[in-house]
Amino acid sequence: MKTLDFSKSLILAAIAVSVLVWSPAQADSGPRSDRERIQTVIIGKFASEMDLSPEQAEQFFPRLRQYQDRLEEIQRGERATRAEMDQLSRTPAADKEQLQGLLSERRRLDNEAAVLKQEFLGGISGFLTPQQVSRCSILLDELPQKVRQFIHEKEREKSRPGTTHQRRSQADPTPRRRGR
Repeated sequence: MKTLDFSKSLILAAIAVSVLVWSPAQADSGPRSDRERIQTVIIGKFASEMDLSPEQAEQFFPRLRQYQDRLEEIQRGERATRAEMDQLSRTPAADKEQLQGLLSERRRLDNEAAVLKQEFLGGISGFLTPQQVSRCSILLDELPQKVRQFIHEKEREKSRPGTTHQRRSQADPTPRRRGR
């Protein structure tokens, strides 16, 4: 049973890596950008928590990637609208019509994100079980918080050089030999 689980994990990992490798070029440079690391964590989380078969994974991950790409476009619009609202809040003679337009745009983007999620979940329900679709929905809800947490941890590691080494040394006080 454990051998089957291990084999399944290897297959899912191979599929996940192929999704990353064959996805459109990333905006970030470098062989392992933060975006790629986040994508790897996301794929691993979905694969392990949804218990996908290899066949399901082949269908699921490209659709997840398309959903995420489209959601990123919507989120860029939300950030731009929020920035405009922030600027408007600092303007002494703010225009009410401009505010109403920005509020309408935020509502439209929120609705667009909700419709996108509903379409994504409806699309994957054709090849996933109801339990898997339900778990996927929960993971999508948790995803922004988990990504922020991951980024925060990485920033903390970068701001404290040697922290990882110190933790390792504290956990295992035996000296490390070089060259072995």
